[in-house]
Amino acid sequence: MQTRRWPLLVIALTLAFGAVFVVNFVGERRAAAPTPTPTGTGAASSPVRVGFGVDSPPPPAPVITPANASTLAPTKMVLSLAAPALLWGIDQQLIVRGPQGVARFDPLLNPLSMNLVPQGTLLGIAPDGATVVRSGGSGATDARLEALGGTPGRSLAAGPIAGATFIKRGTAVALTSADRPRATLWDVATGTMTGELSGFTTAAPVYALRMAEDGSRAAWVSRGTVQFHTVAANTLGARLNFEDFVAASAFAPDGSRFVTSLPGPSSAGGAPPVGILEWWDPATGSESARSVDQTGPARTVAVSPDGRLVATANKAGVRLWTADGQTAVATLSIPNAVEVAFSLDGKILATATEEGSVTVWSAK
Repeated sequence: MQTRRWPLLVIALTLAFGAVFVVNFVGERRAAAPTPTPTGTGAASSPVRVGFGVDSPPPPAPVITPANASTLAPTKMVLSLAAPALLWGIDQQLIVRGPQGVARFDPLLNPLSMNLVPQGTLLGIAPDGATVVRSGGSGATDARLEALGGTPGRSLAAGPIAGATFIKRGTAVALTSADRPRATLWDVATGTMTGELSGFTTAAPVYALRMAEDGSRAAWVSRGTVQFHTVAANTLGARLNFEDFVAASAFAPDGSRFVTSLPGPSSAGGAPPVGILEWWDPATGSESARSVDQTGPARTVAVSPDGRLVATANKAGVRLWTADGQTAVATLSIPNAVEVAFSLDGKILATATEEGSVTVWSAK
């Protein structure tokens, strides 16, 4: 979709779902959504450009590493769907999911497309930005695999489905049951079930099933409990028990490490609790590193594709940590940050706030 057609599409979508989808220059909302300012051990550049428009191609960005993370600078910002969820797709598309639709942008946040969520509940979206799993709608409880905005697709699983997690670059998907701790694995191309994860027991609800991108490991998250699962053998592994809720967690893409963030003890004087960031070996359940984030527990955790960096987002902003957990190498001052995501090549970091400000960052 060409950039000049975007305003017409926005008008049509606004009429379609009765909500305001706002796309504007950040300069017009600077008081409400100030341009984020990176801080770190090195000097950071000012933003290249803010808002929509046609730009000259930027110089090739390097992979974000512990050595250059302090040079991260924002390239663009867009006011998008409220409290958006972020996903980097194949072909370097940034997929922004909101309550009523899914938008796709190029790496500089130029709009590519916007689709309404079809009837039923959107359970997951693949990194191609066009394939989704949703509930059947109209009271149905099955999960369907289909093209976003297309006709209803094939049914994958019956029964109440809580969520869908795409892995292996979108070639496989895991569906979690809403009524018991169970997940089924499906081949996206054929629509056939390839495996099952079961056996996890808990008296509390299951809040998440985390999957390593390569499909090797999974982790059940239930309040203050995490239990690892070897996917191919369908065997449960080490179980971690915490004194508080697990606020955020993520696997390294190859499943070799797992990161958790929990609230720590409250500071003196009634200040909010710090965040305890811990690195775990899923094979043994042993802790390999621990860091304290004085700004609080993370809402979202993301591990870079090469596993060398961990990014955390909370109300105070976004921080990047070395993989050994010992050093915070960059801080991005983004109030009310809720999402952070690395591009699949590790060259761009995307962040989002509660208000819907989405920013992309690259290193020097």
